[in-house]
Amino acid sequence: MKEDAMLNGQLKSGYNIQVGTENNFVTGYDVFPNPTDTRTLKPHLENVMKRLECKFKTVIADAGYGSEENYDYLEEKEITGTIKYSTYEKEIKRSFKKKIFNFENWNYDAEQKEYTCPCGNPVPYKKLLQKRTLAKTESKSKETPVYRRIQKAYERTLY
Repeated sequence: MKEDAMLNGQLKSGYNIQVGTENNFVTGYDVFPNPTDTRTLKPHLENVMKRLECKFKTVIADAGYGSEENYDYLEEKEITGTIKYSTYEKEIKRSFKKKIFNFENWNYDAEQKEYTCPCGNPVPYKKLLQKRTLAKTESKSKETPVYRRIQKAYERTLY
């Protein structure tokens, strides 16, 4: 059990239950200690495929499962995934599209490998930083290798 974020005295379960269905029938379920869905997709699919001795052709999930790791996993396993990414709903709004200084709204020239800012200046694309989803761990020392990996995973910069 864990304390509710609202600190109103209510306890919430400290586990995450995943249920897979096909044609309204439950095909498998798993229980995970992970607080979010992001890190449960891969192990859940692997467990269900192993138990059923099959391979899925298509997976449909909500935006809670949207992560680079999950998209890469589905592509590697040749599974068609229909999963929204976490900022999809925000990006389709007119107010988001009107914000000209969001780099997502800038023009990208693939040949030159650069963005064009709203002022017309080129912004070269230097490198892609991949964000890994790691479980946070309690650490007394900030000098441990695990802590450094977690910090590195959460540092993300557009160049």
